[in-house]
Amino acid sequence: MNKIEVHINAGGKPKSLKGPEGYLFEIDHLRFYNEGIKLLLNHLPETTGKIVFPMTGNAPVIPACAAAMNPDATVLVNEMDAHDYRMMSSSVGHFGNVEMTLKGDLDIVEEGPVHVFYQIDKNADRLLAFDILERLSKVLPAGSEVYLLIAKNRQKDFVKKLNKIFSKGTIIGKTRDASLFRGLTDSEKDIWTARRKNVEVDALGAYMEMLSRPGVFGHGRVDAGGLALYDSLELSKGESLLELGCGAGLVSLLAAVRERDNQGEETNTIHMVDSSVRAIDCAKENIDNLKLTKVSCELADKYETEQKFDVFAGNPPYYANHRIAEYFIITAAKYLKESGRVYIVSKHAAEMEELMETYGFEASTSKRRGYDITLGHFKG
Repeated sequence: MNKIEVHINAGGKPKSLKGPEGYLFEIDHLRFYNEGIKLLLNHLPETTGKIVFPMTGNAPVIPACAAAMNPDATVLVNEMDAHDYRMMSSSVGHFGNVEMTLKGDLDIVEEGPVHVFYQIDKNADRLLAFDILERLSKVLPAGSEVYLLIAKNRQKDFVKKLNKIFSKGTIIGKTRDASLFRGLTDSEKDIWTARRKNVEVDALGAYMEMLSRPGVFGHGRVDAGGLALYDSLELSKGESLLELGCGAGLVSLLAAVRERDNQGEETNTIHMVDSSVRAIDCAKENIDNLKLTKVSCELADKYETEQKFDVFAGNPPYYANHRIAEYFIITAAKYLKESGRVYIVSKHAAEMEELMETYGFEASTSKRRGYDITLGHFKG
C-alpha cells in the first residue's frame, strides 16, 4: 500500500481515506467528508498532466489529495468567490504544484492530458453548473476526462444534459446520495455562451436595464427583496452609501439613477462590494452602461477601508444562521459615521433587531413588499 501524507491547512482531525487501488491518503486535518468524496478519491488519476477544478466552493480534500499524489502534475483550482479563493489558498496553496485563480470563467488550458473534477451538490445553481460544464469543451483539449459527482436529487436535472455536452458519458459509480459521471470533452459539442441577460427594472422613481450572469444573485430577474430595500432607502443630497453583497448592483444603481434622473445630477457617492467575481464584473459593466460617475464597486470578502459612510445597505442571504447578516452589521458599525444609519432587508426582523442592538444600534422594522426593512441608528 502506497501511503501518501496529505497536509491541509485547516481545522479538523487526522483521517485515512482510500484512494485509487494501491493508495492510502493520510490526511492530517479533515473537517468533513462523505461517501461521495471517497468515491472521487477512488478515481484520482496518476498523471504528469493537469488536474482541473473549475470551482470547489471551498472543498479542499480532493485537490489536496490530487496534488500530493501527483507531485509532477499541475493542479489548477479556480474559484469564483473571493471568500472561497482565500480559504482554498490557505488550505492547499502550500503545495508547489497547485495554481490558484480567482476568475468568473475558467481559462483556456492548451496542453493535456487534462482531468477535471467537479461536484454538483443538492443546492447547486443549475444555470451556473451548466455554464461551467459547457465551457469545458471550449477551453480544454478534446478528449479531456471529466468526473462529475452529482447529488441524487439533481440527477434528473443533469444526466440527460451531460450526454449532450460530453462524449462517451456514463455513470461509473454510485453512493446512497450521489452518482459519479465520467465523460470526455468534445470540441464538436462546444455550445458554451456567457448567458448574459439584460433585465428591465422599473422601480419607484427610477428605470434602468441591468446585466447579470449565472451565479450572480437574482440572475435574470428583479429581486423583490432588493426592490424593497431600494424603496426604503433614503439618501439626502451629498450623502455617501456603502452596500455589501451588491450582486449586479440593483439597489445602489437604482438609487444613483433615481437621484440623477430626478435631481439632474449625481451628488451621492456610492460604493458597492461583493465577494463574487461575476457579480462585480456585471456591476462594473452596469455602471459603465448607465454612465454613472459617482458609483464604484470592489471585489472583497472582508471589506476594509479608512472611509466613513453616511448610510449602509445590505441584503444578506438567508443561510449560514445569520452569520453573513451579522458580518454586514459589524461592518456597518465599523464604517458608519456617528450620525449614520443602516438598512437591512430580511424576513427575520426579530433576529436583525437583536443583532443591531448587540452592535450598538437602536433598531426598528417596517414592512415593504412582504419583507422586513430593519433600520438602525447608533444609540445615544
